[in-house]
Amino acid sequence: MPIINRSLSDKNCQRAKDELAFLVGHLARFRGELAIEFRGPSELSVYDRGFRLAQIAFGPRCSYRVSTHRRFIGESARHKVTPLHNNPQFPDVGDPNDSYATFHADARSIRTLLQMKHIAAMRSRIKEISHREEIGVSHFIAADTMSGTDVVVIDREVGDSAPEHRGERLDLLALREAGQQPGTRHRDSSPHRSSERGRAGQGLSRSD
Repeated sequence: MPIINRSLSDKNCQRAKDELAFLVGHLARFRGELAIEFRGPSELSVYDRGFRLAQIAFGPRCSYRVSTHRRFIGESARHKVTPLHNNPQFPDVGDPNDSYATFHADARSIRTLLQMKHIAAMRSRIKEISHREEIGVSHFIAADTMSGTDVVVIDREVGDSAPEHRGERLDLLALREAGQQPGTRHRDSSPHRSSERGRAGQGLSRSD
């Protein structure tokens, strides 16, 4: 069975501490609706209620590549374009035929690129998009237990080997500690069984 690496490399972990610590302040500001997920040795993502707000790839020499869906920065039915739309400081270097905009930044400018004003404008577009039920439930768990220590939010899809559940997936949204002693077993807090079809989005911090 292949191993999925969802952790940053040691080098990039240190870079994140030194250069991206401001993102943690965004998490506190939006009270659990934002989440940061490690996606691999050189990538992390910022999620908002199940939608990936920004994909951040670590590049060489303290550089970053940040991608987001163009609908999160462009004009919408309710809002004008965001400050990132045709921004001369951060030109969109992505393929114009692609759905995603791509920006380049360094250790200093990434703070400007992902500043609170820009994040808030992008979030206003996400509010116009409907969510699947389990995403809303999982974010409720995240916001409600953000400061607790007995709940681990995982939002992980797992398969079932039983013949009667072939092709199905189980959405494990959170684990709650069943006992008080260290090392005690955890139980699934909010399972939701779904079909093989892909999910609309993934939006919670994972523990693995």
